Amino acid sequence: MTVMAVDGAAGKDWTGFVLLIVPVAGLAVDADALFRDVQDQVDRDVVLQDTVRVGISADIALGRGAGPVVEALSSTVLNSGGAMFAPSAVFGCAVVGNDVAEANRVAEDLADAPILRRLNVFFYGVAAQPDESGSGFTDDSSMEDTISLRPIRGPGSKPRPDAVTVASVVSMAVALMEKHERNSGYAISGRQFAQMTARPPAPVAAPREVSASTRAMPTPPPPTTYSDPADDPYARRPRLFERISAVTSRPGPPTQAEALDRLARVTDAVQLVYIVMPMDAGKMGRAVHRRRAELVVELDRALALATADHAAPGAGAEAAPSRISAQTVLLSAGRRMTRSGPMTPVGKLSVDAVPKLSAGHFDLVTCIDDFVGIQERDAASLARRGVDLIGVNVVFVSTGAPLADAVSVARLEQLTHVMDVSWILLGDAWELMSEDFAAIGVRSFEGHADVANELVATAFTIV
Repeated sequence: MTVMAVDGAAGKDWTGFVLLIVPVAGLAVDADALFRDVQDQVDRDVVLQDTVRVGISADIALGRGAGPVVEALSSTVLNSGGAMFAPSAVFGCAVVGNDVAEANRVAEDLADAPILRRLNVFFYGVAAQPDESGSGFTDDSSMEDTISLRPIRGPGSKPRPDAVTVASVVSMAVALMEKHERNSGYAISGRQFAQMTARPPAPVAAPREVSASTRAMPTPPPPTTYSDPADDPYARRPRLFERISAVTSRPGPPTQAEALDRLARVTDAVQLVYIVMPMDAGKMGRAVHRRRAELVVELDRALALATADHAAPGAGAEAAPSRISAQTVLLSAGRRMTRSGPMTPVGKLSVDAVPKLSAGHFDLVTCIDDFVGIQERDAASLARRGVDLIGVNVVFVSTGAPLADAVSVARLEQLTHVMDVSWILLGDAWELMSEDFAAIGVRSFEGHADVANELVATAFTIV
């Protein structure tokens, strides 16, 4: 499987996604249990866990207004320092009721709120069903509320939601991602969010005039509110309410966690190949970006051919389906490292799937720390599904040579102790690669036309 990471934190173009659970007043299932089960599924998903924040609002009744939802969105999207957790975010609310008609009525009412329309909030109506088995997704005793983004509620006797309800809510995070891919204009920046949700200043009493006729100065209206929503230019945006009448019986696209579940049904062991694309301090031309994207795809295809040749039965051997899979993961690295897509079977990457990186600083030490965290989470996700991780390779594909300072060399050497590390350098960067990296076991390759096949033949052990 190939895993590709994109440096979201280093650039200004990565987007987070906020999934807010909005329980309708009188909900028959335990809303807190729904929150915990949804959060657990997001944490298990190698794609969603890095980009999705899950929150929960107070119970909402028809006609109550958008205040509790705006407050919950703020507490979910903002870090302790008051900054948004991502440079920009797309917002979605899963309005959960006892039936779809009830959820849709409340969702439509909220979708009319001017402030939520300005924030481009998507609304989905969900009918919650109780878990008849009494088991649910998670064990309450294992949850750690110390890092919860939800308000603390007292214990209750309501039943837990069933697995279909939880899957329906989680699928909405994937739906938000798909909408952003089709139209990036839905994303709201941190500055826009602060401006749109700022409360108007409290009116200040006018100073008393030193005259016989003292009159009160009029208080100007708040600049961000409108007495008539028709006068608000943002309010004239189309409502982003989507009526989903059968969401509980027809869930949306599968999440990465579901994809891993399917992988576990046909695979006993996997070999992971991480392809890391560091940013360059100088502006990279279109031709250079295209060459790097093509090289990533060539490497992915070379891995697929090598894996297929290795798995082919020899003469007289009985052909049997292989229970070993190779997957690629695509990553980008700048000041931080993040993932740009799910694990993908080797041979399935396309040039369009390779992100185009802007110019920026590449912090090798910090990115190695991030990478270790990403790789450990992947290993844990596979282990929970009974899939053995039998090999890890990481390949850096860069247009510049890394600095060979003592700290960088030491951190990269630690990485070579637990996995194979290779580095492909495009253009003149090959001539600048320090011998210090070769001394610690990093294989470096010049980015020539057949470098993908050379690297696979010399640096990979196909298991």
